[in-house]
Amino acid sequence: MIRGTRSYARRVSDLEAAVAVLSRRGWLSEQPADLRDLITGSLRPLRVSAGGTVYSQGDPPDGIYGLAAGQVKVSVIAADGTEVVGGIIVPGGWFGELSVFDGLPRPQSAIVTNNALLVRLPGALFKKITAAYPQYLPNFIQIMARNFRSSSIYRYEVLPAPASQRVVRLMLLLADEEIRGNAFRDIVLDIGQDHLAKIAGLSRQTVNRVLNELAKQDLVKCRYGRIVLCRRLLRTLGFPADGALCDSPPNSNHASTPARTSTRSSSRTNCF
Repeated sequence: MIRGTRSYARRVSDLEAAVAVLSRRGWLSEQPADLRDLITGSLRPLRVSAGGTVYSQGDPPDGIYGLAAGQVKVSVIAADGTEVVGGIIVPGGWFGELSVFDGLPRPQSAIVTNNALLVRLPGALFKKITAAYPQYLPNFIQIMARNFRSSSIYRYEVLPAPASQRVVRLMLLLADEEIRGNAFRDIVLDIGQDHLAKIAGLSRQTVNRVLNELAKQDLVKCRYGRIVLCRRLLRTLGFPADGALCDSPPNSNHASTPARTSTRSSSRTNCF
């Protein structure tokens, strides 16, 4: 088999794998079948290794991205040169839509933290779809609304919380899509403590202390590069069996079992 044929077969395989994930998880899974067909027929697969960049702050918009595997952090470089992490994207999440809508340069960088399989809906094809089927423009706006809602939760419910509550709320935000419909099985977060600490705005030592407290109560399990949210944690926080959000959060007097966010919203797969 010639190299070009192998490369094409790999792209086809990657696209099929990515579409399979995104069609059952996150924004794309909730779209009507005809719109899903329009989108999946226009996607371009790509793999980016950990440390690689999907796009950089200031780049021109090239499309909307969906994440099928791995993790991507969204960050900006502040005036003093420091990196400010705005959140993390997990499988099922879509991002990069803002610049496609307004045509302005990317306001943030998207950097892969775990080897990623993504798809890109090119900007030109997005415009072609929405021009031919304007009734679907609100469906794409849902991506922006979902990301704005997640950003609000991250900024106003996660970051202001005391350390122990902040860690748990952030983990629940990252695991939201997995929890829905699966509240009574262990949920695995593919995130290391260093990166969790960074997006929580806490020291590595503080995050380690909180996780150790939770682990002593069999609420979490710490593994290399991942954290397991145990069923007991979800039960303690009052998640019903179907994983739906509670009307009100449970009591959070205990430092190791802080209340989760109580916002009634559609599934979230990003925390920025």
